[in-house]
Amino acid sequence: MFKNYLIIGSGQSAIGAAKLLKKLGHSALFSDIRQPTPQNHQQIKELGFAIQVGPQTRSTLEGIDRVILSPGIPLSAPICEIAQELNIPIQSEIDLALSEFKGKQICVTGTNGKSTTVTLLNHLLTEANISSLAAGNLGKTPSEVIASENTPDNLVLELSSYQLELSQNIRASVAIFTSFSPDHLERHKTLKAYLSAKWNLAKQVIPGGVIILASSFYKALLENNFALIKTVKTYVVDDSEVLEDSDNLQIARFKTDQSCFSLDGRSIKLDPNLSRHDNLNLMFCILAIKHLFPTLDYDAMVSSAHRYERLEHRFESFANSQGYPIINDSKSTNVESTCVALRSMTSPCYLLLGGKDKGSTYKEILDHKDIIKKAFFFGEARNRIQDELTELSSKSVSFLSLKEALDCLCKDFQEQPAPILFSPACSSFDEFLNFEERGLYFKKEISKKLRI
Repeated sequence: MFKNYLIIGSGQSAIGAAKLLKKLGHSALFSDIRQPTPQNHQQIKELGFAIQVGPQTRSTLEGIDRVILSPGIPLSAPICEIAQELNIPIQSEIDLALSEFKGKQICVTGTNGKSTTVTLLNHLLTEANISSLAAGNLGKTPSEVIASENTPDNLVLELSSYQLELSQNIRASVAIFTSFSPDHLERHKTLKAYLSAKWNLAKQVIPGGVIILASSFYKALLENNFALIKTVKTYVVDDSEVLEDSDNLQIARFKTDQSCFSLDGRSIKLDPNLSRHDNLNLMFCILAIKHLFPTLDYDAMVSSAHRYERLEHRFESFANSQGYPIINDSKSTNVESTCVALRSMTSPCYLLLGGKDKGSTYKEILDHKDIIKKAFFFGEARNRIQDELTELSSKSVSFLSLKEALDCLCKDFQEQPAPILFSPACSSFDEFLNFEERGLYFKKEISKKLRI
């Protein structure tokens, strides 16, 4: 049946939704309190839909049958509250898209590691000649994929807490939860609400499907009294040797020192040349693929992982100087991701840490103080980081900007070379538009200063 939709927002999720609605024969009106970018405005114009820019009031909803909400806009937005008063259904872009998709859905969420797991999983499937495409919070939106002529048999979806909190129509064959730590509390307000938004995905796994949990996510579920889903099998990827198998719960043990994991009494070799967290991501992928395509060979998947091209700004070892790696981990925008990076370092390193503070404590970094040769704090968060990491005071310095920190680091490197890890643990918005711009700046400046 023909419907009139209001699309709130004018970003890529909104435009993807409009493309699918147009294909389905519906009418859509865009509404945004801010002007869209020139590029997005042109795309909206080419779709033949109008956009209202400015205050969103009750009149905005006149004649509207359903609202599509962009993930960056919370349900607490005034226009959403008005829609609820008027009993106008509000739908996520993800739900709109997946209601039209008939293939298998492999969904990935978590605080860190989502993008790498999604792209690695898609790479392994593609190399095995299985029809697959990565989408969601990475690359194309699901709506845009499904609006195209050639949809894959398998969608590998990166899903954020913003996308998941409203979703109800996901039918995941596999749900992977890569990690959990405090993040996005400015949106979700409490840690439990953030966890609840993530765990909403688990409630939408089809019977007979599988859930794969990082041990940090499983620990958060236990601490907050969240129940496992009884209708599906759950794996926990664990390296503690503490957890035991139970009903509907199976432990996949990761053995860092041997680069392997054990499952069902069998030891499965991983890649000794990969970092610890890369092998953990590979474990998630292998468990997912073996559930969906049980005839695929473990060794073939590990071999295929050799040919995976790492995403930029994610623990990206992009250069060497005097035999030491220089690692760009600008995607690290929270403390947990920096700790993961530090756990993957094999010798003491120079650590660049800072940016715009997100409110979480930095004290967990002290668990890895022995792998830090010297720390360079920078940006808006520098004073708070310095106050919390007093145990590093004898081997740390603080600077107003990333440029100043790099100047000092490069002088120290020339005198005493060591691995360099740029893993900020903060957002980039004090000096840069996004983590990509920050990472590119780091690579350019340090390459110039060290004459790489």
